[in-house]
Amino acid sequence: MSKSLERLELSGNQLQQLVKDFQKEMEIGLNRVEGERSSLKMLHSFVSKPTGNETGYFYALDLGGTNFRVIRLELKGNGQLGASQLQSFTISEAAMTGGVQDLFNFIADCVEEFVEKHGESSSRNETIKLGFTFSFPVNQTSLASGTLIKWTKGFTTEGVVGKDVVALLNDAFHRKNLKIEVVALVNDTVGTLVARGYSDTKCELGVILGTGTNAAYAEDITKIKSLESSFKSEKMVINIEWGAFGDVYPVLPLTTADDTLDVNSVNPKNQRFEKSISGMYLGEITRLIILEFQQEGKIFSGQNVKDSAFNSGYKFHTSYVSKIIADSSEDLNATESILESNFGLKTSKEERILFKTVAQAVVTRAARLSATTIGAILEKIGRLNDVTVAVDGGVYEHVPGFKQLMEDTIKELYPSSEVRTVLSRDGSGNGAAIIAASA
Repeated sequence: MSKSLERLELSGNQLQQLVKDFQKEMEIGLNRVEGERSSLKMLHSFVSKPTGNETGYFYALDLGGTNFRVIRLELKGNGQLGASQLQSFTISEAAMTGGVQDLFNFIADCVEEFVEKHGESSSRNETIKLGFTFSFPVNQTSLASGTLIKWTKGFTTEGVVGKDVVALLNDAFHRKNLKIEVVALVNDTVGTLVARGYSDTKCELGVILGTGTNAAYAEDITKIKSLESSFKSEKMVINIEWGAFGDVYPVLPLTTADDTLDVNSVNPKNQRFEKSISGMYLGEITRLIILEFQQEGKIFSGQNVKDSAFNSGYKFHTSYVSKIIADSSEDLNATESILESNFGLKTSKEERILFKTVAQAVVTRAARLSATTIGAILEKIGRLNDVTVAVDGGVYEHVPGFKQLMEDTIKELYPSSEVRTVLSRDGSGNGAAIIAASA
């Protein structure tokens, strides 16, 4: 058996030790004591959980790439959401690569178009409150201020790095004499918690399990020793940035396949936890372990794997992993088709069984690791009973059995717990609008 496949199986003792390791790094990250290092940034969001009593019409702007969305959401109070409207816009090349006013004037023009189309006439003389989800690296210093650290995703707009992106957008609205004000700068993971929290007061944790991964939770303000400014509520939502867990201390139970993936990645020695559980990497880990078996002569014998697409990184997508796990036919015909039609590789039934075993083991480890850190957070804040965890992302939503594996693992670690994981879409849209309502 491949050593990587053996190491994917995690014992209860391993998971319990990870709980302790994760909680220790949470504390270090919250306290930020000089000389102590944590892989968890534990960023202050300056957001509190919603009460569910917020009412009115609120707006959100979700800028995460070349397309951005504007959302209008009605909050009815008593945890009830009303109707919502949404429009997507594509950012021009000139705005992405030009000067600061090219980008922010373009965004302001699009928001004005949306408000003219969807805004209720009774509020035309009132200032519209807008939550701004800005999915780029920022140093956030208050609810409505944050400076861009660096551009990613193909943006090179000049005059923005080191500047407060909220102020830049508000300036663009003012230049157009628009009664719109950005009142909150929002992280999408924080938004996931808030989006569910409006209608579910028992929601304490938001998690992203998609292409990437992260988590945010509500922490008692007295536990945030590093907070330098005052905060109005008893609890603040903390953006953990948990994808980096394992980067400082080698606590993760990693395999040779994980190490191979990491060495060949664009960011070696970074985001090790994310690389073991998120959708961008599950297919690649599966491919690398299968190649270990191939080198041992256990699969694809006599075939030219070297010149096939299967020998190229990231060609074996996580969607294939999901389809193989879901293949319940006697001869695993769907698995056979995936390998032959996409990679030109023929397999016996025994080889397909091996392939499914590897795919299932990779997914099971991801679910168990995710559950362990979720459990660690809930135990830390004393909320293991009658609690909701809001989860967004394709791994949780589409990988067969992932949700059940997570919940079973939480129960294994905490037998008397009562933890519900629920799908909570659109934290970057509805969540940002709800945060604007309580700003």
